[in-house]
Parts: sequence; C-alpha cells; structure tokens
Amino acid sequence: MAYAYCLCVTTNQKLFERQVIKQMKRRIREKGFTLIEIIAVLVLLGILAAVAVPKFVNLQKDATTKALEGALAAGASTLYMQYASDLLNDEATATTWTYSETGVVLGDFTATLTGACGANASSVLITGMPDSYSSYDTGAESKSFTICSDS
Repeated sequence: MAYAYCLCVTTNQKLFERQVIKQMKRRIREKGFTLIEIIAVLVLLGILAAVAVPKFVNLQKDATTKALEGALAAGASTLYMQYASDLLNDEATATTWTYSETGVVLGDFTATLTGACGANASSVLITGMPDSYSSYDTGAESKSFTICSDS
C-alpha cells in the first residue's frame, strides 16, 4: 500500500507541475498591452491636448499683457515721483509742469515717458520689448493718465 500511495503523490505532483507550466506559458504570451488599451490611451491624450494647448496659448498672451501693465505702472510711478521731486525743488507748480524722457528701462521694456499737467496729459509708451513678448492685447503698450490739473 505504501507503494500505491507514492504513485498517487507523484501523479498529483506531475499534474500540478503541468498546471504551473501552463500558467507560466500563458503569462509569457500575455505580455504588453492590447490594441484597444493603446487606442484608449491615445484618445485620452488627444482630449487632454485639445483642452490644454488653447489654455496654454491664452496664458502666454495674458502673461505678456500683465507684464506690459506692470511696466506701464512702473512708468506711471516714475512720472509721479518725478513730479513730486520737481515740486520739492520748485521746478513745477500744482498747475504747470512738463517732463519728457526717452529710453527709460522698465524691467524688460523700454519706454518714453511724457508728463504734463492736464487731463490725460501724462503718458507712458512702451517703445521696445523682447521678441518673446509678441502676443498681447491691443492697446496694452500705452497708458495715459492725469498727474496734475492745469487749472
């Protein structure tokens, strides 16, 4: 009887080994992705690209416009400080003042500053900028404002 038992164990063991070998072969054949999975990933990437690219282009334009606005504000601040300095040095009064400067560097930009008393008589005009700032809102390169009144 002991002999039959040993025969049973070896037969079961061989069956088990065959099953394990079949499973290993099946796993080896199942490497990689199916065509459906690859197509699904490509479709998802296409959708993401279709949404992201226009947003990125708008962000560039908005960033350039904001950089121009910052430069214009810096130019306006320079004019206000020049007016205050001229008032302190008795070179201007509350109703009469003029100032003009070209080639003023405002960060990445170059500007012409014109100051005078009167409604919207003072202005900042961006005259030079790097080539990377090619896309911005129309009219964003100049600003007119009032520093002092002429009456």
